[in-house]
Amino acid sequence: MGVSQNIAFVCEIKAHAKVCDRTEKILAEKDISVREKGIVTLMAAKNKAIKEFIMEIGQLLNEA
Repeated sequence: MGVSQNIAFVCEIKAHAKVCDRTEKILAEKDISVREKGIVTLMAAKNKAIKEFIMEIGQLLNEA
């Protein structure tokens, strides 16, 4: 997390997520990259990024 040059707060989350069964067979996997900006506070950017990240995880679980 940090501040960009034009005074917008940016939160970026990058992950590689997998859904496996109990034998560790991969049922679905996905690279997730979320980048959100908040003009007022860093917390606004963080909250937006976390919400988007959770939605991406939800999509991955629906694929499995």
